[in-house]
Amino acid sequence: MTGVLNALAGAPTSSIYSVTMADISSSGVNFGYNDSATPGGSISPGTFRGVTIKVVANNTSPSPDQLGVTLEGSRSQSFFTGIEIQKTDGTLAVLYTNVAIFADLTTVSSWVWEINGIWTAATPSPRRIRIFI
Repeated sequence: MTGVLNALAGAPTSSIYSVTMADISSSGVNFGYNDSATPGGSISPGTFRGVTIKVVANNTSPSPDQLGVTLEGSRSQSFFTGIEIQKTDGTLAVLYTNVAIFADLTTVSSWVWEINGIWTAATPSPRRIRIFI
C-alpha cells in the first residue's frame, strides 16, 4: 500500500504554462494564444498530457466574455478538472471543466467559460496558467 501511495504522491497533477499574449483578433477584443491566428501568441510548453494545446484565449466581444481552451483530438469533458488563469490584473481565477460549455468536435475538443475580466488586454505578457487534473 505504501508503494501505491508514494507513486500517487509523485504523479504530476498539474502543468504550468507561460502564455505569450497576442491580440488574436487584431481589433482589441480577443486576447491570448491561438495556433491558427496571425498574430497568434504562443504557449510553452505546447502540450498537456501529450496532447497539443490549440487555443487558450479570451474573447471580450460577447457579453459575458468567453474564455476558451481547445485541445487537439477527441477528449471527454473530464480530460482535465480545471484551469487556473493569471488575469490581466495579476490576480488568479480558477475555472472548472464541469461547468464549462463543452464541445467534442472530433478533431478538437473545447471548453468555454462565460466570465468577464479574465484577459482584457494583450499586456502584460507573458501570463501564467495551470491546467490540473
